[in-house]
Amino acid sequence: MGSKKCPDAIYIIKFVISSCFVSLSVCSLVALLMSNYIVGFDPGFDGKGKFEIFVSAVIFAPFIETIFMGIFLSGLMALLSGKRSIVVIMSAALWAVLHGFFFLAWGVVTFFSFAVFSFVFLRFMDYGWRWGFLAAFATHALHNLAAVSLGG
Repeated sequence: MGSKKCPDAIYIIKFVISSCFVSLSVCSLVALLMSNYIVGFDPGFDGKGKFEIFVSAVIFAPFIETIFMGIFLSGLMALLSGKRSIVVIMSAALWAVLHGFFFLAWGVVTFFSFAVFSFVFLRFMDYGWRWGFLAAFATHALHNLAAVSLGG
């Protein structure tokens, strides 16, 4: 892994934006469907200011989660001999469980976004770990920015 030359900047930007669009579309649809059936379906930022929400949801969480996701994905790729589909599903399932620990419905929505983030990481890991990290972090941060902006 990591033997390819650096990816083209325009390619990365297009890939990140289109991946974010896919992630947001699927997650929004799932959240909308679930909100009709589950009372209190809200990730909630009660009592937090806009700056605190921005820093935690758009910068801090994506940064930390992408580091751990990258470590997990790298290990799984080595263990499973590069079976990307299985690795993406396992990673998304782990993050769904972690995010759904206190509110199961949120974990269901998270599964879909982390499937996309994991796919993006693995796609760019071919260029090196840092490229996988940067592309997945950017996708995750952009996803959360849009979600926080749309959510109020």
